[in-house]
Amino acid sequence: MASGKHFPPLFPFNVFTSLPSSISLSHKNPVAPPLRLIMSRREHYQMNDRMYGSKAGPKNDFPAFTEGDVLITITSSRSYKLHSDHLRRSSGLFDNVLDKTHATTLSEEAQKQGHTIRYHLVLAENTDNGAVPEGLYESPIHLLKAAELDSSGKPVTDVTQLELATESQVVMAWDQVLGAFYNRPLDIGDDNKDNIDFILELAMEVLKIAEYLQCIKLISPLITHTLLALSQTLHRSIATNPAPWLDFAYRLQSRKLFREALIHGAGCYNTPQVQSAIHSNSLAPSVVTLLEHKASLLRDLSRRLQTQLITWYPEQLQRAKTVGRADRDFIGRASYGNDILTWMALSVFRHWLSQMICNDKTHHAADMGYSFFLLISRGEDSYLDRSVVQSFHDYFPMSQKGEAVLEGRLAEIKGFARELVGDALGNASQLEIVGGGWEVGHMCCVVVGEGDYPWENVEVVSGEGTA
Repeated sequence: MASGKHFPPLFPFNVFTSLPSSISLSHKNPVAPPLRLIMSRREHYQMNDRMYGSKAGPKNDFPAFTEGDVLITITSSRSYKLHSDHLRRSSGLFDNVLDKTHATTLSEEAQKQGHTIRYHLVLAENTDNGAVPEGLYESPIHLLKAAELDSSGKPVTDVTQLELATESQVVMAWDQVLGAFYNRPLDIGDDNKDNIDFILELAMEVLKIAEYLQCIKLISPLITHTLLALSQTLHRSIATNPAPWLDFAYRLQSRKLFREALIHGAGCYNTPQVQSAIHSNSLAPSVVTLLEHKASLLRDLSRRLQTQLITWYPEQLQRAKTVGRADRDFIGRASYGNDILTWMALSVFRHWLSQMICNDKTHHAADMGYSFFLLISRGEDSYLDRSVVQSFHDYFPMSQKGEAVLEGRLAEIKGFARELVGDALGNASQLEIVGGGWEVGHMCCVVVGEGDYPWENVEVVSGEGTA
């Protein structure tokens, strides 16, 4: 049995491997500043007057078209008189529902009296909300149902109308989608009182209606443009909770939003938030497959870097293989003995690395080792400072000069390590990490290529695409 004194850990975990308070795995975001959208509501209605003139009606009302032949009733207090030809061109659902063969034939008397309604669609509760119609991701809560009209354009029977508040998100979302058909600018938030959560919820409601009406290609650039106007507030929200943004961007078919969400989703793959979204089937299978592929690339990067760190030897320690004389070719004991302090510094550094790896601070961590690599990149006294190294000297004391030399050798090793981990700290997203006043808690270096948009290229999501 080996003899010798058993030493306790040189560097207690609570001192040696604790991370600075500024490096946190938490994805909580500081309070966001007041938002500024593309335009305020007041500016929006001023533009509305310029586009449609005073005949459009009072502010806050959708423009009224007296010659419209389609009446769409959303609630008992909100109806729209629109044009069937325009609606058919704008929406796949309207193209089917507003078939000319379904139009009511108005009597001559009704036409003389100025009646123009030939279609009447009423928003109603979906009583079969368990079934998901083809082409949709979820069963819609409300459906448009056609009301039978007489020759004067009036309903044959009483029409049941929804009772919803004008300020409800359902009413607001329908107003935005139908307005978009007439080039009305999108307004999905109030820059004086609405936060990013409210805007995302309203944008999701608009998206659901756009899916139901089969007009995603029309609505997608409008929502994307409006959200991108939020700048860093948007990017921080995506970085904080990427899973719902991944689902939203995928359904919206927005390249810019999906790219951001995928970058942050891959970096947060090990977190409970993303894992919960995956296992609860909140994300489309093609998105999950792509997300897993990108996350595996980050794990491989983390493993590769930690392997390089723990197997690296300073160049001054290495010797050329020779069959010459030990005293002349620097391969004797005396030559190696001259490097003892460098070897000791390397031992201290590897001891620290080993503890970090054993305590799952690398690719098994929630941030896949981001905080670990960030600590190394800061170097200097961010880790293994003089007070920590002193605990090494408690067991292996040496002269003050020896301590100073060992500290210098350790600084050289930390300098090499700092250069090595740069790949893990790259930023491929639009989030301002440096100088932005906000610290991200995960890697943002995954590359999103042309083939990484599942709604465009189904082959990539099989796992064969490149990073």
